[in-house]
Amino acid sequence: MNQSETVPSTLPTETKAQRFSWQIMAWFATCIAICYAPVIVDLVQQWMTDDDLAHAPFAPFVAAYIVWHKRDELKSIPATCSNWGLSAVVFAAILTLVGTMLESKFLPRSALLLSVMGLVLYLRGVNTVRKVGFALLMLLFMIPLPWYFYKQLTFQLQLLASRMAEGSLDLLGYTVLREGNIIELVGRKLSVVEACSGIRSLYSLLFLTLTYSYFMEPKNWMRLLLILWTLLAAILANTARIVASATVGSLNPELAEGIYHAVTGWTITLVSFAFVIIFHRFVRSIYRSMRPRHAH
Repeated sequence: MNQSETVPSTLPTETKAQRFSWQIMAWFATCIAICYAPVIVDLVQQWMTDDDLAHAPFAPFVAAYIVWHKRDELKSIPATCSNWGLSAVVFAAILTLVGTMLESKFLPRSALLLSVMGLVLYLRGVNTVRKVGFALLMLLFMIPLPWYFYKQLTFQLQLLASRMAEGSLDLLGYTVLREGNIIELVGRKLSVVEACSGIRSLYSLLFLTLTYSYFMEPKNWMRLLLILWTLLAAILANTARIVASATVGSLNPELAEGIYHAVTGWTITLVSFAFVIIFHRFVRSIYRSMRPRHAH
């Protein structure tokens, strides 16, 4: 009887401590949301208008689900206080002030994520940050790339897509002349603009692949392989889109514009993601078939 009485006396104390810790975090998170409300509103408005960020509204929900999925593990981690987390929150506030003075949107948005990470680090400790690290990583997909980096990456992808499309059309028997990102066919000129660079499908495809690999593949080496395959699949798929636009446009230019251009963009992303899943299952089946041989 004495043992049965002592067991429940310790558990409720631990449960209350855990709940109190999470309640404090929820209170501080609300304060951060209020302080960064203009940044959040501006970010959401860009989600609604920027086609490159079609995946961004799903990023916080995916991150929240990952945290909820690990809720039992997180409850078992004792709450510790790290002053580095408080330093990160203060630095994020300074970064927001500097970004506002420089009229930069990227700095305050990055500071928002840094504040979230600092909050978790300060109230829950390093072990909790490690446990929710992937969820914090997924939050990066809410934020557009910095303008300079975006321009440089887009330009390089434009040139790569133009070169690959030129070679593919040449193999198909078309007479092709390329100057930079301009592809000239007989009676038609095709410009590989920023929207055709593949950056949109690449960014969304990386988000889908990371989400898929987190829940469907526990091995880190396989996750890395899927990311590399995603980059290749996005480039090849975008090249196929440009070649299709050129061939269809040579028959009827109106078919390669308007709704066709928008539909093919989403189709390419979904088809590329399907190839990622197929590739994952193919490699996993080969790995499983080879394991008994290594065992012997």
